[in-house]
Amino acid sequence: MISHEEKIEAVAVYLEKRKTRTFVGKLYHEDGGFVFEYDTKYLYGKQVIPVGVELPLTNQVYRSNKLFRSFEDRLPSRENPAYGEYCQAAGISENERNLLILLATIGKRGPSSFVFEPIFRHSFDGKSIRDYREWLHLTTREFASCFEISRSSLLRLEHGDHSGNEILKRVEIYVRFPEVALNQIKRKGGILTREKRRSVERKLERKR
Repeated sequence: MISHEEKIEAVAVYLEKRKTRTFVGKLYHEDGGFVFEYDTKYLYGKQVIPVGVELPLTNQVYRSNKLFRSFEDRLPSRENPAYGEYCQAAGISENERNLLILLATIGKRGPSSFVFEPIFRHSFDGKSIRDYREWLHLTTREFASCFEISRSSLLRLEHGDHSGNEILKRVEIYVRFPEVALNQIKRKGGILTREKRRSVERKLERKR
């Protein structure tokens, strides 16, 4: 399971259309409440739409003691029988209470065209790779083969040697963009058993 605890400092909002993805703005914590602000470039773009009725298209910085309704509506109810499955598929605990983490995982996609992505506070490291590998239920040999990295380098990274900066950057892309990781598994996942490969693909498909 991937641990996002204390790593997400904000949620980036994108407007996703068939062939484009436009940065809209970001939501973050400040002074015990929530703050949302639109990106200036988005405000002056063509055919732009507000994130919600309570967040009209202005350069105002919006503040609220509670999560804005348009964001809150993206989170499934904890009373939903499938809530635990949603959390498991997203790689978080069903006891997670951090609303930014929830928005960037189980609230990432919804009925609207807006997509939420995490903005991380801390740098990606070897522990992040190990958490990701274990979430996928891959051995070090399988992970190294599927993602085309040296197993010895992977082991060094997971044990705290961060000299492999290029590998860290590459794996971070797979973590942040599951569609890229899914394509990689489809290309290089031949080392996996049929059942394990399908399990990995399902996890990544659910995170897109």
